[in-house]
Amino acid sequence: MAVPKSKRFPPGNGQDVPPVAARKPFGNQRPQPRQRLEVNGADSSAFEALPFIGPVLAGRLVKFRDALGGFHSVAQLKEVYGLDSLAFAVVSERVEVDASRIRTLCADTASWAALRGHPYIGVQGARAIERYRAAHPLASIEELAAHPPIGDSLMDRWRPYLVCCLCGE
Repeated sequence: MAVPKSKRFPPGNGQDVPPVAARKPFGNQRPQPRQRLEVNGADSSAFEALPFIGPVLAGRLVKFRDALGGFHSVAQLKEVYGLDSLAFAVVSERVEVDASRIRTLCADTASWAALRGHPYIGVQGARAIERYRAAHPLASIEELAAHPPIGDSLMDRWRPYLVCCLCGE
């Protein structure tokens, strides 16, 4: 036997309560301004304090950041598997990036294994850098962009992570 709708939702059932955004803080309390989390220095427990971030996603964020050498932009968080667009929209307002904390690779002296291990460079990029270094002395990072297998688009992605250690850049 079905219960009539009028019996399921009697008057005064909370429908007359104003939405959360319209409610005033309790007493004289003012909402505290949120501190932004600096993602290049945060550990997984700090990431877990953010909304939509559980222990597994926090671990993925730390692992990806460590593999990159650090984030240079908040938008890079979107590349982490499991962080959907809604979560990114909320989290991106609560984090900041200190690009000075990025670990860089020496494009002129780094081993093939070190270059290959970077998520953006990979095997193909490491091979292209190795071939260029074998044929030409590297005088600046920008020379790599002129190398056809690399080009401008890859160089734009690699630029925050590569430096030329022996050429004085």
